[in-house]
Amino acid sequence: MGGMGEIKLKTVFRDKILRADHNNLLGSLPEDIYNATKLEEFALPLNSLNGAISERIANLANLTILDFYFNHLSGVIPINFGKLSKLKFMNFDFNSLEGSLPPSLIRCTNLLEIHLGFNYLEGDLTTLNFSKLSHLSKLDLVGNNFTGILLISLYSCKSLKAIRLSGNCYLEGKIHSEILSLESLSFLSLAHARLTNITGTMKILMGCKSLHTFFLIGSFDREAMPTDDGIVDFHSFQNLFFLSLVKCGLASQIPDWLSNLKNLEILFLGNNQITGSIPSWLGTLPKLFYVDLSLNQISGEFPKELCRLPMLQVLMPTILAVALTRHKVVNEKIVEKPGVAIWDSYNFKGFPYVFQSKNYGRVQTENPQLLPWICRWDTNLNPSHPKLNSSHFSQQSVLVQQITSTEEEKKVPYWNVMFNDVQ
Repeated sequence: MGGMGEIKLKTVFRDKILRADHNNLLGSLPEDIYNATKLEEFALPLNSLNGAISERIANLANLTILDFYFNHLSGVIPINFGKLSKLKFMNFDFNSLEGSLPPSLIRCTNLLEIHLGFNYLEGDLTTLNFSKLSHLSKLDLVGNNFTGILLISLYSCKSLKAIRLSGNCYLEGKIHSEILSLESLSFLSLAHARLTNITGTMKILMGCKSLHTFFLIGSFDREAMPTDDGIVDFHSFQNLFFLSLVKCGLASQIPDWLSNLKNLEILFLGNNQITGSIPSWLGTLPKLFYVDLSLNQISGEFPKELCRLPMLQVLMPTILAVALTRHKVVNEKIVEKPGVAIWDSYNFKGFPYVFQSKNYGRVQTENPQLLPWICRWDTNLNPSHPKLNSSHFSQQSVLVQQITSTEEEKKVPYWNVMFNDVQ
């Protein structure tokens, strides 16, 4: 039974919940576990389990929660997975699963959340009709090798709040106006997808009233930055606080329509071909505290208005983080940005947060109890995991401490204009 020999299976057969988070469970899943047909919650995240998921998992027809986040599971998702028709939550993030998603997955029509990030999954996503998953609220397929056109069938999942397809470099296509039917969509991350038509994309997304995070890297290759002043009016993007268009080959100047994003806190436009000067109106955005314009062709003087940003005197959250190395880990996810740790990540519940760190850090998360966890380097986080080799871990990777009430008032704006010609 490998490392699971300590689990009293006779008890499991009678119970409805088996949860053993963050233990030292090793080896493969014992075959007897598939006889626990009364199980409704089967959760063994943050362990070192390996081997394949047996097709006998279909015997656990009462499962509503299946959580094996951060293990070493390999092989394919069983072809008969769709027999788990009561399943509401599945999380296999950070394993070594491979192959295509089984077509039967679409028969799990009660699914609320799908988390399959950072595996070796592949195949054409357009072969699956996600519209049958009418209750789906969060879809996370980050860091795999999926191909195909951006999923139009997702636009029929009216309950969707968060979509993350980043890191699937062979996904392509464009945003369609049907996305506006997702009235609750608040988080959209498509980094490294091969997208086209940035002007059309922004004009469509301005109608997503709930959108607060839009994350892109390496899309819209060599397209012009949309400059139409009418692209965003005072009623558009009013909830948007995070906008990233990094490494998209965008040309022209920083557009004036960004001045209407009054709730914008974090702006990433680095590693493009943006020209002209830094506009002084950036200093009028009342919540802006982080701007990255590095690796562009910006010139001119640094506007004095930016030194009077209202966020200069805000109170820090009760987290202080100092990033000391190039390779850092945020919630066990690799972050590679010298001197700054801010990336496309989410907390253990699967909902997005933003972490920003240079000398001081900021964490946003649904669950405040997770704050001490999010930035902590921990030897129990399987540094031998194939997706996280030893070079990504260091006892000096991220240092986190709670700050006292007397230390809470800090100046936290951050401007990065490296590799330009700003004076």
